[in-house]
Amino acid sequence: MHFFRYLIEETKKAVTDPRSLHHAHSEYEGEYVQNDHTKQSYPEAFKDKHEFARHYMNSKIKHRTHLDDVDNSSTSDVNAGDHEKSFKIFHDVHGERFKSPKHAKKYYNGMVKAAKNGKLPPTIVGVHKNKETGEVKRHLIGGNTRAMIHKAHGIPTPVVEVPLRGKHVPQHHED
Repeated sequence: MHFFRYLIEETKKAVTDPRSLHHAHSEYEGEYVQNDHTKQSYPEAFKDKHEFARHYMNSKIKHRTHLDDVDNSSTSDVNAGDHEKSFKIFHDVHGERFKSPKHAKKYYNGMVKAAKNGKLPPTIVGVHKNKETGEVKRHLIGGNTRAMIHKAHGIPTPVVEVPLRGKHVPQHHED
């Protein structure tokens, strides 16, 4: 299936029920398994998609105004009111998936409308506690675009925090 159609279908399913088992498995596959940075940073984060789904579906949604304490997120690149900058980042990241900039803008505007109506799935943040030092790290697993849209439009970002197992493997471009 063409990626754009897949994205639309998954978004329709998510908007219908963003906390469903189907959506949780979709988030695991698309946001963890296929996300090289996260998968390399936390290669043993979840035993399997079922463990991820259990945490995702049972975690309380928190509404956050910023994700400054979360690594792997580019939400610090936008501020409330940065609508055009937010779209430019969206287009730079996802633009090749659309037929034209106009088509991308239409999809983006649909996401903004869903965010304003509380219909976008929550952003997923993994929480890892180092057993030796007690240090807690938060790592964006999925929903960077969703978080950026919320922030640019002054809407608190719905966030689900899921525990990460295993050790953190720093990537060469991390602090």
